[in-house]
Amino acid sequence: MKHYDEKAIRQWLEDNFRLWNARDRDGFMALYKEASPNGLIIEYVGQADVDDGWAACNYMWDNYNQDVTAIPQVMLANGNEGVVHVHNVSHRDGVAHPSVEIYKFENGTLHIRYFHHTEALV
Repeated sequence: MKHYDEKAIRQWLEDNFRLWNARDRDGFMALYKEASPNGLIIEYVGQADVDDGWAACNYMWDNYNQDVTAIPQVMLANGNEGVVHVHNVSHRDGVAHPSVEIYKFENGTLHIRYFHHTEALV
């Protein structure tokens, strides 16, 4: 199992956004699988809990990847966590919808918490 220190987390975050914006689903999913051999948790803060992180990840890809370019504004890594302030630019209206995303790497589990406005991105 790969160890994620601050340097590795920062690289993972950079790869995450690079692969998303390149529309490279295989590379994106491989990145997530490497980081979460013991489980993936995806939480949209303020909404119902997500039991299956992989279902949420696939839903996000299927419903948003072609319509949203994610542009990191600020990226920080401390300890075993990373946080990113992102402008999610909708291809439909050109609006940059902000989000704050927290990534926690712990014992082979990746726990992601997304904070965003509740209006639709696309």
